[in-house]
Order: sequence, then C-alpha cells, then structure tokens
Amino acid sequence: MKVNYYYAEDGYTETGERTPEIPIVHLIVKVDRKRAHGPAIINTGFDGGIYSNIEIVKMFERIKPIAKLHFENPLYGLSEFEIYIAEPSLYYGGKQIFQFPLFGSYR
Repeated sequence: MKVNYYYAEDGYTETGERTPEIPIVHLIVKVDRKRAHGPAIINTGFDGGIYSNIEIVKMFERIKPIAKLHFENPLYGLSEFEIYIAEPSLYYGGKQIFQFPLFGSYR
C-alpha cells in the first residue's frame, strides 16, 4: 500500500535549534464513544511508527488500560506501558485512506 503524506515546514525549537521538515498525516482514533483527531508525525525509519498529538493522548486519561507491559531498555532501565483497545484511521485530503485492523480482543 502506498500512502501520500504532507510535510510540515522546517523551523526552530524553543531553544533555537533548527528542525527538519516532518512527515504528517491526519489521525482519527475512536475509543468506545470517544473520538479524537488531528495531525500525527510519521516516523519514516525502519519501523514506520505514528506519533499522535496530545489531544489523542489525553483521550486515554480516564480510561482503564486492558493490560500493562514492562520493557527493559539497556540505556534507561525498566519502562511500563499501558495497553488500550482503539480504532485508529488515517485520512488524506478529507477521505479515509486506511483503517487499522484490530488484532483480537482482550476483554
């Protein structure tokens, strides 16, 4: 599958460091009856991660995670991650271009 995305213009951080152009998509996430959306950053490296904006992250504040996982990082030690079930979709030009499949249920 090929996905086109915009690049946010380069600029400067609060400390004056120059930032590169950043690939951006529009992400919509639904959790039960809640829905949040906005720009998300695409990591074009080997894993292709998508990093949501703070409005999407805030949607999970009062929701109980279905599980918690711990991962060991050789530089930073043990980190805890909360797991949620959500329905994310990518939009481009006002149209849905991809809906991520759900990989089972944890209920």
